[in-house]
Amino acid sequence: MRANASLSGTSPPTTCLLDKNIVRAVFEARVRVQRRRIPLPHQAQAAIVYQALQQAGFTTYVTPETANSAQRRDPLIAASLLMPLTTLMQGHYLRRWARRLRDFGFSREDSVILAYGSFGMDSQRQTFGAEVIVSADQPLIRHFHEQHNSIAQRFQRMICQLALPYCWAQLPTLMSLDEMLTMLVQSKN
Repeated sequence: MRANASLSGTSPPTTCLLDKNIVRAVFEARVRVQRRRIPLPHQAQAAIVYQALQQAGFTTYVTPETANSAQRRDPLIAASLLMPLTTLMQGHYLRRWARRLRDFGFSREDSVILAYGSFGMDSQRQTFGAEVIVSADQPLIRHFHEQHNSIAQRFQRMICQLALPYCWAQLPTLMSLDEMLTMLVQSKN
């Protein structure tokens, strides 16, 4: 088991966790297209990022909660949407880190998605964590960036006490759709 590589390295990221709002927007875009309607702008943008991640060869993750939510809707659309995605499993220390994130004022749901970014387990690839989390939740992104230094310090204090391989866990980068799209376009050039 190993941690996914860091954004602080010289290579670009290759793993990405999509939050439920992104998956929901892509799902709704597909429903609208199926009904011969034009997707709303945020849905189209989410669908473009989703497709660009696939084309760029990213290992793209969702949480079990997001996968279950999508599957409760139209099963055919959900199946096609989830097929190229990997569902992360709850890894060791995920719940502990989520509880500690709550101390920074994150909701239970937001703390869980952030914790999956560090401790979600990909059993197929024998890795844990994602380098990037993409979210459409602007208050979450803003709060994460405002608290980043304190969060990073708390994270380092926690992981330095963990056994291998979890002491290699990393704090993911949280990006908006615009930021991810910009990064994907720049990496093509």
